[in-house]
Amino acid sequence: MTTEMLLRAARRPGLKAGIVRSAWRKLGATSLPAVTEFKDGSFVPIGGIRDGVFPVQEPRESWIGRVGEPS
Repeated sequence: MTTEMLLRAARRPGLKAGIVRSAWRKLGATSLPAVTEFKDGSFVPIGGIRDGVFPVQEPRESWIGRVGEPS
């Protein structure tokens, strides 16, 4: 799946969707929910932020974890 495919899929039912480049330290100011693309090309949803931590669900592995700023 590509970023462009995700955008088309989101816009098809009338959702507002666009590409925003951000950094971990700025993610709290980014409109959420969002779909995040990692450097390896995988995508994960981010629903919100709480205490500087982003709850993330990894759909391929049925893993739910918390991601903050990487070390």
